[in-house]
Amino acid sequence: MNQALLNNTTHAEHENLVIRRVWQSDSNLKNML
Repeated sequence: MNQALLNNTTHAEHENLVIRRVWQSDSNLKNML
């Protein structure tokens, strides 16, 4: 497998995890209000 492609996939997955984490934190804040 192409190493660059593998790195891009890993980077995209990492961004998705960060976005999901931020979104969950935002939802938790709204639930507290």
